[in-house]
Amino acid sequence: MKSRLAYFLLAVLAVGACSEEEQASDSRARVYYIQDSLLSLKSVYVTLDDGNSIWEFEPHNFRRVETDSNRFTSPEVQTQANGTLQMIFHLVTSNGSPFCDGSLVAPLSPNWRWSFEFVHVLKDSVYACSDCIKVSIYEIYDQAHLGESIHVLWRGRGP
Repeated sequence: MKSRLAYFLLAVLAVGACSEEEQASDSRARVYYIQDSLLSLKSVYVTLDDGNSIWEFEPHNFRRVETDSNRFTSPEVQTQANGTLQMIFHLVTSNGSPFCDGSLVAPLSPNWRWSFEFVHVLKDSVYACSDCIKVSIYEIYDQAHLGESIHVLWRGRGP
């Protein structure tokens, strides 16, 4: 009887340890964009790859953020706790012509939340981001928007 109780207690402890380990790897990512004359409801195509899973977001996957009518978000995805997260993006005009593409790689760590936000920045403008970890700048190659850029704002928060 004592040995059964000991095995039961060991099993309960093992399950508890797995639960804590699973919680420790609750890392997530999502993508945002701010809608304007160039970044529209038909513009944003993004792939996220954490080395284990791949998520592809097309325009119909983005939803309006309730608190900001010009801001749209992808679904949040759960990523690996370690390694890297690669984001590849393709941006097209409302008529389907490509105007910007690129990629970036972000480090993953346990319980980290990444968000990446696309912002269209006009020629000779500066976009200040006080809560960004990093800003990646990509040139727009569409003739009508030469000199303008897409800024990808990296935001993150950890445990």
